[in-house]
This record gives sequence, structure tokens and C-alpha cells, in this order.
Amino acid sequence: MGSFSSFSSLAAGLLLAASCLSSCTSWRAPAKPSTLVILVESLGFNSFSCGDSNSSGEDVLFEAFCRESVRFTHAYAPSPMSQPTIASILTGLYPVEHGVRHNGPQALAARYETIGEKAREVGFRTSFFSGGPPIFRRSGFNQGMDVFEDGIPVNMKQIYRPASQVVNLFLNWQQSLPGKSPYLSFLFLADPQFVDQPTANELGEVRESSYQSQVMEVSESLSDLVRELKHRKVWDSTNIFLVGLNGFVSDRRAGEPGATNLFFESTRATLMLKPARKMKEGPYNWKIDSNVSLVDLGVTLFNVLGLSQGGQKSKLNPVSLEQSLVSPNPDWDSDRKILVESAWPVWKSHGAVRAALRSGPYFYLFDENDQLYNTLTDSLEVTPLLLAEPSVARLRDNFASTLRDLGYHPWRSRGSEMSLQAAKALLAQELWRDREPSTDVLNRLSKLSRRFPDDRELLGWRANLALQRADWVELKSLAASDRPAWLFVAETNLETKKKVELPKDACLKAMLARVGQPEKNCGDAPARDLLIWSDEKSTADSRNRAMDAFLISSVSRTLTDRIARADMVAGDVWDVSSGRWPEPPLSDLMLALPSFKKYRATVRAKIASESR
Repeated sequence: MGSFSSFSSLAAGLLLAASCLSSCTSWRAPAKPSTLVILVESLGFNSFSCGDSNSSGEDVLFEAFCRESVRFTHAYAPSPMSQPTIASILTGLYPVEHGVRHNGPQALAARYETIGEKAREVGFRTSFFSGGPPIFRRSGFNQGMDVFEDGIPVNMKQIYRPASQVVNLFLNWQQSLPGKSPYLSFLFLADPQFVDQPTANELGEVRESSYQSQVMEVSESLSDLVRELKHRKVWDSTNIFLVGLNGFVSDRRAGEPGATNLFFESTRATLMLKPARKMKEGPYNWKIDSNVSLVDLGVTLFNVLGLSQGGQKSKLNPVSLEQSLVSPNPDWDSDRKILVESAWPVWKSHGAVRAALRSGPYFYLFDENDQLYNTLTDSLEVTPLLLAEPSVARLRDNFASTLRDLGYHPWRSRGSEMSLQAAKALLAQELWRDREPSTDVLNRLSKLSRRFPDDRELLGWRANLALQRADWVELKSLAASDRPAWLFVAETNLETKKKVELPKDACLKAMLARVGQPEKNCGDAPARDLLIWSDEKSTADSRNRAMDAFLISSVSRTLTDRIARADMVAGDVWDVSSGRWPEPPLSDLMLALPSFKKYRATVRAKIASESR
């Protein structure tokens, strides 16, 4: 299809012919309307209701969008992970075609022309403002962007950029543009991933830390954005699209890690399109219930800006959603195939790419034991159809053939390995919250560790938690013949008299024996600094230098640990080291000894001061 202007002419012609449906709207967009795309992590189709079921009198979240946008109730992300989905929005291609398959170290290749590059060629100012992981410049999304702002000051107080700050960065940039320059800008809001970050309402009242509180924070920030754009008199003349990049899964399916879950709860997302208009008559916030993909949004962006995708066309023929902005009657085939995939198992070395298709009411999961669902009769996608039935078998064969033609193979879950990863992912999301884990969660960790005794990460989780909770009985039970330091720390704190044989390692020997000057031979820098700092026989200068070095490394490690924990709570979908260290670092074990009590207090005070 052509530009937005071509649809203006079409709408006018229909009105003059008195044949337009009563729900149509007369409107004419600017020749080059500015476009703002707001990308929100984990904003699922059910994250808010637009007041459809709001009988309590409470404020409607995202009110301006609910009132003035076309809403798509069945919009699906091409991947549960944000980086592939954004690449699809920028190119109008599926992940299997543009090559960005997960949130790891993958960059969009320069041979793919993005909507930013095309827009800049015809005079648009372009920008992208990121609020945090997993979207950074290394993704290649800066292609075609005059400004790509991902310089987030990560510290103990904050590990992402809140929505309010992202909005302010954009508003400052937009205000700096000369004259009435048209622009294309993207805002990535990472807030819903950070469920433990405290937020406050407009009255300064602190909310309970949760996913919903973060959604409310995003809603308030976007309300401020809307007010300011209306104040600048550019709200009506700007295309503004609100896009959830994936769903938020509160209740996990058995055996389904969030990043490999292709069912509706993980991939069905918010999609609301507020078009640029110069004249408004009647209602235009209708709902579209036909299946669409966020890849379609990519095609739509090219169309509404009057741009061509060039030679990069998808084999699955995604469509432009532009017609839905003038009529609630879609002009595309409701039974067309929509692809969803997850390459998280490839990224994490747990298996191959998993794929699924949607077509009309059907959802087909291309697993080794493939499954086909009819969502009209099974909206929760829990009861697969009997594949032996002839009509079902024909559908299944058609879907499987399409996926094979695209290069996919039936996905194997690797049995017990994937079962372990699913259990660990679910457990980690509760275990590493910024609060004391419940007895039930600790028992589940212990049970899983006993079931998989060779998993060092689970053992490390238990040991680290034992140190944090001063559970010396637990730490002692975990100590083996090759972990004498664990046993020494546990028995010292339990005040038992059992003698621990000194190990050969210089660092451990220094910690356990403190004879001579063994710290000089210790290769563990933080442990060596702590030993020198705590050595009364060392010079004051040496001790002060060691103290400063140890405090700096402690703050840095604590920050790294905090980021890793937040990643685990978010579903292990960032390009960071997963979880905490497999086993407690030696310096943590040393600080747990009664003789290091005053040094432990100094370290904790330093970390607390950096967090305020």
C-alpha cells in the first residue's frame, strides 16, 4: 500500500459517495507525520483493560491510548524475547529472516535497511532511547538513528533508566528539533522487568513492589508524555504507537521456561495505534480481533511514512495494518500464517530453535511431540486436538510443511535437561527477589539440588544463601572433602572443636592458619586485600590501600551480583552472567568468620551508603 495520504483520499472519496460505514472517521494526516513508537517490555494483552472491566471507579491505565487508539486484541510477538521482536519492527521481517534470534550477542546486519535508515533518507530526524537491558547499541539498532541513547548510569541505586527519564530524554530531544522537522523516534521502556524496584504515585505514596506497580509507573510516565505533547500541540499530528514486546507470565506452565514458551500468555502483547489526524469526528477507538503479528507493525511503519521496504520481503507476507486506522474491518486474510519462535535454547546451549504457527483459531506447536490447538474452543491452549482425525491431520501436515520450508525442525526438549532448566528458571524468579525467600522456596531449592546433585549452580545457590542467612548447619551439610573452607567457616561459627586439615591453596591456608605472610602467595586479589587489611602486623599504608581496594571490589561485585539476580527474576533473558557465582567467593567465606566481624561491618556500611 501507499502512504498515509493515499488513504486520506480514499476515505474522502468514500464519504462523498455516502458509502462509508457509520463508524468510519474523516481525517487527513500531515504529508510527513512524525511517528513515535513506544516499546514496553512485558506489556501483555492482559496487563491492563482500558476500563472494559473496570467497575471500581479507579483510573484507567494508559487512558489516552485507550480513548484515542485502535486496539489489536490478538497481536503476537515473533519471539518471547525483545531483541528479535524489535529487529522485526525495524525491518518488517521475521527473526528467521533478519537473523537476530535472541537477546544475546547478536547484531542486526548492516545489509538490512531499517525503517530508521529509510526515514532519514527522506528527511526525518531519527532517535532511539533505551531504558535498559536487553536493548543496547551493540544490537545494531542504531542503524539510521541520529541519536541512539543507551548510556545508562548503572550503580547501586539504579540498574535501569525508569520510564519517566526515558520520556524526558525524548521530550528534550523533540523540543530541540528545528522548526517542524518530522521525526521517527523509538522509546524502549524496561520497567516491568524490575518488579522489586520501588515506585511511587503522583502523590509520592510508595507502592508495593510488583509487576503491576511498574505497569502503573509506565502508565503515569506516558500520561505526562501525552500532556506535554498536547501542550506543544503535536499530539494530534503525530502517529503514536504503544507496543508490548511480549507477555507477562504470572503462572508458569509445567516444564515451560518463560523464554521458550510460545503459548499465548508469553507472546500475546499490547498493540495500540494512535494515528496522526487533523480532523476527528465520531469514535475511532475500535478493537480489531483478527490475529496480527508485530512484524506487521514493521510493515505498517514503512507504509505510514510513505517508504518502501525495497528488496527485503518476508516469505510469510506480513501485512500493513494501515487500513485498520480508517475502518474496523481488516483488509487482510484472517487465516494467514503468523510465525513465533524462540532461539533461547540455542543461546543458552540447551537445544535448538523452537517454532510455532498461528492461523485463524489454530495454534500449532512444532515440537517432537507436536500439538495443535483450536483457540475458539480452548482459549487457554491446554487441550490439544487429536492428530489422528483426518481434518486435524491435514491442518497439521500443512503447518509442519510450512515450517520445514522455512528451515525449522521439530523441537526436542532434551528431557531431564530442559526439565532442570525449567525448574531452575521458575525457582530463580522467586529465590532472587529483593526479599527473604520463603521456607517453601528454600525447601524447593534443597529438593531440586538433591535431585540433581551434580548441578554446581544449585549447590552454589544453597551455599550463598547459607552464608547470607548465617545457616551454618546448612553450609556444613554442603561441605565436601574438596571444600574445606566451607567446613571451617561452618564449624567455627558453630563453635565445634573438630579440627580441619589445612589445604595446600595459599589463599585458604592464609585464611585458616594466618601463619607468616602467606597472603603474598595468594592469587585471589580480593582475598589477598582482605588478608592484608586485617593483618595487624602490616603497615598502616599497606592496610589502607588494601582496605580501599577491597571496598571498591566489594561494591563492584555486589552490583554485578544485583544485576545477575535481576536477570534471573526477569527470566534469564539478558546478556549477563546467569545467576550468582557457582560457589561463594573466598572473601565472602572469610567475612563470615567471627574474627572478621568488624571488617564485615565496614563492608556492609560501604555498600549501604552506595545504595542510598
